[in-house]
Amino acid sequence: MVWKELRNRSALFCHHNEEVSFEERLKTRETLISRLENQLVTLENHSALVIRLQNQVSTLLEEQLDQERTIRTQLANLTATLCKATPTRGKIFHMTSPKGRYKYALDEARQACAEKGAVLASIDQLHQAWQDGLERCDCGWLSDGTAHYPMQQAFKHCGDRKDVIECDRKPTDMYNAWCFRSICTAND
Repeated sequence: MVWKELRNRSALFCHHNEEVSFEERLKTRETLISRLENQLVTLENHSALVIRLQNQVSTLLEEQLDQERTIRTQLANLTATLCKATPTRGKIFHMTSPKGRYKYALDEARQACAEKGAVLASIDQLHQAWQDGLERCDCGWLSDGTAHYPMQQAFKHCGDRKDVIECDRKPTDMYNAWCFRSICTAND
């Protein structure tokens, strides 16, 4: 609004209209200067407010980052403590080849586990999972080159007993894979 009025009244100063007295031009000029000064103060206040808000946001972001760092540190410490107390903690899982059941050679099983961020499970890890209730009537390679499967119930076509059962092997056998992904890393 001030700019529009300034533009309209600027004609008074530029053309020195004879009908407008010097006093009237001076009064108009002082009014416009006063309004411009008020606008300048308002802009400075808004600028100061924006700067304060930016500083507050920056402070809040820094506090949030500090909290995140603290939580990450606490989580790393808890994980390290857990890994020292139970170095074999992790997850065991069964993998079947995309080609179908019993299509992995031993090295292919190792590779399939590695692609999932895991390794072939050990017999002890499979046994622990079996003690925790795991059951699956599917032979899978283990890290020692044997193949086993865990059974909670005795079924005729699944070893007919409750145990971690070793699969009958021939040199050309193909199986699934028992993989293990640890929650602990080498640095823990």
